[in-house]
Amino acid sequence: MSDRRRDRDDDRAIVRDALRVATGHDEPDVTSLVEAVPDLMAEARRRRSAAAPPDLASALAERARRAFPKLAAATAVVVVLATAVSLLDRSAADAGVASFDSLVLAGEESNGGDSTDILLDAVTKGDETDG
Repeated sequence: MSDRRRDRDDDRAIVRDALRVATGHDEPDVTSLVEAVPDLMAEARRRRSAAAPPDLASALAERARRAFPKLAAATAVVVVLATAVSLLDRSAADAGVASFDSLVLAGEESNGGDSTDILLDAVTKGDETDG
């Protein structure tokens, strides 16, 4: 921490000296300030890279922390839509009644009606009369 403060104080001292020299002349001289710009930029890059997360786990944790509210909102929207579809589709499900066996064996298109397979019709009609 003291190294950063010392570096920052050194940078400020360079700028103060350059401005002090510039005020002593008729024409301001900021050449030393301009010459210090590459060093200042290198120091800024070094500090920025030092402030970056050092490992992958902390970077992933930060991204996950930002993504959770968006994922929660998307989940809530999907739940609301699924609930609405299931409530609206309930009337359509009540209209066509078929046995479970006929749906599994013949599919939805037969819907309890006669199919072209005599054996299949006998099996599905036999279940309806048994119980």
